[in-house]
Amino acid sequence: MAKKTQSDEAWIATVTTAVKAFCREYKVIYAVKARERAASFEIGCLHMLLTNYEQVGALLPMNLNEKGEFRYLTSPNGNPENFSWIQLSVNGRDFQIRQQVRVQSHWHNDIAFCPDIVVLKPDASVQSVLDEDFANGKMKFFSVKSDQVVSAHECKSLSPFPELLVSFLGAFQAAHQWYDPRVSYEYLNAQGIHPAPCLFIGGDSRPIQRRMIKALEAEFPINIVSGLHFGQFKMSRKNRAAKYLNDDMFAATTKPRSARRRRLLLPNHESPF
Repeated sequence: MAKKTQSDEAWIATVTTAVKAFCREYKVIYAVKARERAASFEIGCLHMLLTNYEQVGALLPMNLNEKGEFRYLTSPNGNPENFSWIQLSVNGRDFQIRQQVRVQSHWHNDIAFCPDIVVLKPDASVQSVLDEDFANGKMKFFSVKSDQVVSAHECKSLSPFPELLVSFLGAFQAAHQWYDPRVSYEYLNAQGIHPAPCLFIGGDSRPIQRRMIKALEAEFPINIVSGLHFGQFKMSRKNRAAKYLNDDMFAATTKPRSARRRRLLLPNHESPF
């Protein structure tokens, strides 16, 4: 029997309920604009991630406006200084959960893009420069270095077609300096704090696509979460299908541990270890 998808109105209602619950819990004001309603899928994925993090740490909304409103950043054109973000406090460290912050890749300074959601290390800082090649030098170019990134997540309200799945691998590898396919390292730990980088997909997958998702998750430290419009959620801490990162990678001192060697898929660059 075919699965029944949610209507757009039902999905928005689900996201609105999650947002209002978040605002009640953290005593912030719910204020959403038309652009943010259009980006409701991305906002819903953010709250799915926050619900996961609530099980292991304390969340604190940051950078509210004078009215106490939490301001979602759902466009890469926004100034991060003008929008809210979430502080995650766990084991005495304060991580940052942000939307649409540009990541400057370790591959090359001119390779930079905006993941939909990014989790940053405690000491991360968003830098800004005026670049004549960006908005004719009239707007600041905001970015963080990829060595400050714990995990970058993408949200696509689409079906999981093969090209979408493969394109996520490029974003994953460009945004995470900690990943090097030439280095034998155990990237995952079932007891880890941080979910592995996620591709959140609204549409459901067919059997051949599910095989591809399973294969990609077996080869890379990533989560591919499809079928969200059908109410299929695997990001609960109780769901063993979700993968978590090895916390040792983000400790003050990182020592590689043995693991099977992965294929070389990237241009040569210096190992983060």
